[in-house]
Amino acid sequence: MIRSLTQNDLPLMHELQSRGLEVTQEQAETASRVFGELFPKLYMDHPWADADARIQSLVAVGKDGRLAGLQAAMNRSFQFENRILNAAISTELYVAPDSRNSLHGIQLVKKFLSGPQDCSLCDVANDKTRQLWTRFGGEALPVYGLTWMAVLSPTRFAASLALKDSMTGRIVRPVTGLIDRMAERFWKTESSCDASQLRGEPLTPDRFAELAPQFMTGRTLYPLYGEAGARWIWNRLNFITRGAGPSRQTLVYDRFDRPIGWHIYQWKPGQVARVSQLVAKPGSEDAVFAHLLKSLRQSGAPGAIGRVQPEFLPTLSDADCLFKRRSRYVLFHSPHESIRAAFRSGEAFLSMLDAEAVAQLWNSPLEALAMFEASQRAEASGQPIADSKSDCQVNSSDLNVPQERAVSQ
Repeated sequence: MIRSLTQNDLPLMHELQSRGLEVTQEQAETASRVFGELFPKLYMDHPWADADARIQSLVAVGKDGRLAGLQAAMNRSFQFENRILNAAISTELYVAPDSRNSLHGIQLVKKFLSGPQDCSLCDVANDKTRQLWTRFGGEALPVYGLTWMAVLSPTRFAASLALKDSMTGRIVRPVTGLIDRMAERFWKTESSCDASQLRGEPLTPDRFAELAPQFMTGRTLYPLYGEAGARWIWNRLNFITRGAGPSRQTLVYDRFDRPIGWHIYQWKPGQVARVSQLVAKPGSEDAVFAHLLKSLRQSGAPGAIGRVQPEFLPTLSDADCLFKRRSRYVLFHSPHESIRAAFRSGEAFLSMLDAEAVAQLWNSPLEALAMFEASQRAEASGQPIADSKSDCQVNSSDLNVPQERAVSQ
C-alpha cells in the first residue's frame, strides 16, 4: 500500500533505513535527530509548503504493516509565462533491502509522478531512478545534465580532482606550480570580457529575493524564491556538494555600478570550487562569468566545476571550458506539453538551488540542523543571517546510510 507520510511515521524512519544493518547507539541517536528535526525542516515546513499542500512525501507499507519504502518530496513554485506552477521535487527514494523484490519502488515513483503537480523534478538521480522515471513518461535533460569545468591551473586542477586529500596529493601539490606555468602557455580557461571594471559585494538573501525576478524574467520558466525562500536556501548553501567547503555568494556590478548578476560557489583551499548558481541580467552572462574567474584567481582556486545552465552555454564555450556528462541525471516529468517544451528547449532556468540538490538530507545533516537553528535564533533576535563559514565534516558513511543517496556534483 502507498500512502502519504505523516508525522507519526518519522520516528519509524530510522528503523526502515537501518533494517538489516548493524547500527551503533550514536548512529541511532543521530538518525533520530535527522528524521525528527531536519526532515521536517527540509520537506514539510519549508517556505513553499503552503503553495500546494497536496504534494506530500509518500511511504510504502508492507503486508506485515511495517514501512517498506519512502519517497520523500517537497514542492517548489515556478513562474511559467503568466501563471505560477507547482513543481514536486523528488528527494529521498528508498526501499528496505528485504522489500526490494517487491514492487514498492515502482509503486512509489508511479504514485509520485501521477500527483497533482504541474511538473516533477529530480536533479541528482542515479541510473535506477532514471529507469523508473522514464518508464512512466519522465525524461532526462541532456543539456542540464552536463558538467562544465573552468581550468585555471591545469596541474593543480587535475591533482585536486584525482588526488584530493590523499598523501600522494600532498606530496605532489608543491611541484604543480612549476608545471602549471608551463601548461598555461598553451591552454586555460579565459574570459574575453574585461573584469577590471566590475566589482562585487556579498550577496544577501534579501537582495537575492529582490533581484532574482528582475534577472530571470527573460526566461520562459524560472523559480520563485521570495524572502522566506531565500533565507531557507541560505541555510542550505554549505550542504549542496558534500565536503566542498563554505559557500561564497557575490553580487556583481558593472562599470556604471548597476547590479548585473551573481555567482554562488563552495570552496576550500586546495580544492576545485563547486559552482551552485550563475545568474545574469540578459546580455551580462560574459561579465558575470568573468568576475567569477577573477574571484577564483584571487582566492587561489585551481578552477571550478558547475552544472550547465543553458543561458550560460555560449559563455562557457567561448571561455574554453571543458564539458562532460554528469554521473547523475536531471529528470523531469509533466503532463503538459508546453512545460515539457520549455525544459527540452533549455528555456527553463534550473540551477542547483532549485530542485533536489539543495535539499539532500544526508549531506552533513547535523551541521545542517545546527545552521537552521542558528538562523532561527538570529531571526528571532533581529540579526541578519550570517554567511556560511563552517566546513562540512559529517558525511553519510558515519551514519550507515547507503552512499548512492548522498550525492556529490
